[in-house]
Amino acid sequence: MDNFLEIIRRRQAPGVLIFDFNNRLLYSNREIMALIPDIPTAGAQQNGRPSAIHEDILGLCDSLKQSLTPGSHNQNQKIAKTCTHMVEGVERLVSLRAFVINGHDSSNDKGHIMVMAERVVENHERNFEKIKKDFNFSSRELEVLKLVCTGLSNRAIAEKLFISEHTIKDHLKHIMQKMEVYSRSAIMATLKS
Repeated sequence: MDNFLEIIRRRQAPGVLIFDFNNRLLYSNREIMALIPDIPTAGAQQNGRPSAIHEDILGLCDSLKQSLTPGSHNQNQKIAKTCTHMVEGVERLVSLRAFVINGHDSSNDKGHIMVMAERVVENHERNFEKIKKDFNFSSRELEVLKLVCTGLSNRAIAEKLFISEHTIKDHLKHIMQKMEVYSRSAIMATLKS
């Protein structure tokens, strides 16, 4: 339980952006402004060319919209990517996840897109052979774990390993059982300690 509380204490709230389906920014929280200072605030006009990170976010929204089937705005639809951006001359690695938020059934509102942004902590050197032995991981579980540590989504891991996303979820379930944790955050915190 102490380990779980330590994970919560170390974790920062994610930055949140909410866009309409025309990529107009409707909401931004203060965490996003701290993480990505050059993001325009909600309702502000974008003057000049959008920053590279803003282009990445808008591209993610567009990719999500393209992945939707016509007439179906599935709330379970999501897409993720990891990208870098510069803050005061320092390169930061940021994980971006986009989700569809459905509109009300009684309106013509297509819904909204929520983008969550989190800073990816630099990958510390890990002795994966020792980790494999300590937790009795199979070679494939270790491959999946290494890719989880790089911040890839289940879909991206599946594509990289040429296996189904369902199989990745099974591997992650076994990894978590062996580590006695219940989330990706807990995996990362356990590997740091």
